[in-house]
Amino acid sequence: MAIGEAGTLTLPFEGRSLKAEGGELVDTFGPYGVHVYTWGD
Repeated sequence: MAIGEAGTLTLPFEGRSLKAEGGELVDTFGPYGVHVYTWGD
């Protein structure tokens, strides 16, 4: 997933966050997984 310069993304319903590196996000989840990512203010 290309996300530009978002930096750190938060998954508010999972209690975790991910760091974007090189403008990309890498996350792993099973089929039919639904995730909400938030970034910015």
